[in-house]
Amino acid sequence: MKKILGPALFAVLILCGSTGYAQQVKLGYVNSSLLISVMPERDSAQTKYQAFALELQDQLEGLETEMGTKLQKYQNEVNTYGEAIRAQKEKELNELSNRVNEFRQAAQQDLDEMEQTLMRPVIEKANEAIQKVAKDNGFTAIFDLAAGALLYYDTATMTDILPLVKTALNITK
Repeated sequence: MKKILGPALFAVLILCGSTGYAQQVKLGYVNSSLLISVMPERDSAQTKYQAFALELQDQLEGLETEMGTKLQKYQNEVNTYGEAIRAQKEKELNELSNRVNEFRQAAQQDLDEMEQTLMRPVIEKANEAIQKVAKDNGFTAIFDLAAGALLYYDTATMTDILPLVKTALNITK
C-alpha cells in the first residue's frame, strides 16, 4: 500500500506545483506560409523559379515537337518502307519517346530541387525571425498553423506573433 501511496502523493504534489508554473507559460502561434508569402525574398525566388521552369518547358516542347514531326512523317510514309526500314524507324520513335519521358521526369526533379534551393534561405530567414521575436517577447512556445499540428487554439490565451515577425523583417504588407 505504501508503494502505491508514495508515487501517487508525489504525482499530486508535482501537479499542484506545476499549476503555478502553468500561469507563467506564454504561448504564441504564427502562420509561416502566410509570413513567407509576404517576404520580398520569396518574390525574387519565385521569379528565378519561373524563369527556370520556362526554360525547361521550352526544351520539353522542342523535344515533343520533334517527336510529333517524326511520328507524322512515319505515319505518312509507313506504307512505302520495307520491313527493315520500318523496324528501324519504329525503334527510333520508341527511343525518342523514351528520351521525352526521361527528360520530363528529370525536369520535374530539377524543378523540385531548384525550388528547395531557392526557398531554403527564405524559410531560414523566416524561422530566425520567429525565434528572435519569440525570445525577445518571452514566449515559451510558438505553434505554426501552416504545419497543421495545432488542432485548436484560443485566441484569447495565445498571441499571433505574425505582426511582430513582419515588423522584425521590415515587411509592411
